[in-house]
Amino acid sequence: MKTLHSTFKKIILTVFLLVLTFNVSCIFNAIDDDGDVNNLDYEARESFYFDIPDIGFNALHVEAINGNIEVISIAQLDTISIEGNRIVKSESLEDAQEHLPDLLVVIDQSTNNLSIRTEQPDQTNGRSYQVDYKIHIPADWGQRLIQINGNMSSRNSQGNIIITGTNGNIFVNNCQSRVEAVLTNGNISINDVTGSVQGQLTNGNIVTKMMLTESGFCALQTVNGLVQLTIPTTTSATFSASTSNGSATISNLVLSNSHITQKSISGTLGNGNGTITLRATNGNVGATGY
Repeated sequence: MKTLHSTFKKIILTVFLLVLTFNVSCIFNAIDDDGDVNNLDYEARESFYFDIPDIGFNALHVEAINGNIEVISIAQLDTISIEGNRIVKSESLEDAQEHLPDLLVVIDQSTNNLSIRTEQPDQTNGRSYQVDYKIHIPADWGQRLIQINGNMSSRNSQGNIIITGTNGNIFVNNCQSRVEAVLTNGNISINDVTGSVQGQLTNGNIVTKMMLTESGFCALQTVNGLVQLTIPTTTSATFSASTSNGSATISNLVLSNSHITQKSISGTLGNGNGTITLRATNGNVGATGY
């Protein structure tokens, strides 16, 4: 009987040690030997909101890393609003919450530019850090938006806009200004812009609807993707569209002094006051009048 009782105690002890070993293993395996988390199943999120009086600023500068940036311009706005969310994703809720304070929104009001930037650890150890911004500014401000990963958009601006990104999409709508958009991977969409437009892209499509101001310009270029421009039939500009691998088209526009092949089109629209240049390496290019 003692032998049976002793054997039973040994079995219970063995099971306990196995369970303990498994739990300890799970705890230590959650972070690998390099301190990296193994998954992003949990999220810690905190919202923010700032009201900043306009004390003579004339431009907005945003430097972000991961997330989405939305800028809305409003005429005769006296107070700038900055709102959004700071988000950290990790293998556990506790770890995500612990590292949320490492993700900062820094606002600099020391110059004529209202500057906003994201700060996060250089070593993420596999965690995801993200800040989403929604910003309201006066319509006559200039804008410079820079981000590595995420979408960026601006609408209703009357000031010049420069947007630079690596991965994501760029949207510009209903602006009376000069727009410059530079992107590596993603799509550029520019709609209802009066002024001048420059778009440069490596992988993706550029679609633009605009009205050239007198002596204005439109220069759109992509390496892998299509370029499509829609302009008024009354547009006045020298026109050039070409592609290395694809086709060039023009429709509902009257082109004088034209030279047209399958891969290139050139000529003059109206009096040729402005300049339109469309380029693609691998993809189609085209212009349509409305």
